[in-house]
Amino acid sequence: MQRLLNGEALFTDGTLSKKNLYTEAQVSRATMNREKAVLAEWDSFVGSVRTPHPSDTTSREVQTDKVALRDATTALRETREQLSAAIMLIASLHRDNDDLRRRARSHTATGIVPLRRRADQELVSDVSENPVKGRAGGTG
Repeated sequence: MQRLLNGEALFTDGTLSKKNLYTEAQVSRATMNREKAVLAEWDSFVGSVRTPHPSDTTSREVQTDKVALRDATTALRETREQLSAAIMLIASLHRDNDDLRRRARSHTATGIVPLRRRADQELVSDVSENPVKGRAGGTG
């Protein structure tokens, strides 16, 4: 017990635990559990204070790193999705720009660039085909 309490363990990692107590004493767990006086003395020294086992610290660090990695992976995925959307938009704008330049070059001789409906636009009926109700003659 004194070796563990002094931090001079010979057979264990030095963590203040009952397992290390019986391992340091080189007795079985059953033998240690029969020694009520030794256990009471151990509890009075150690009480509820527990020194962290080195693997506990490592485990916490690993968990922290896993959380950080998960967050970074999520951020990277979102950035890639945004980049993919931006690439598609730029490609579409580039095609439209090339089309406009090609049209402008073909109509430079007349100086007039005709406006054409795109295939994806709805057709709007003319006013002459669909007169507004309530108009009389040429007034308006």
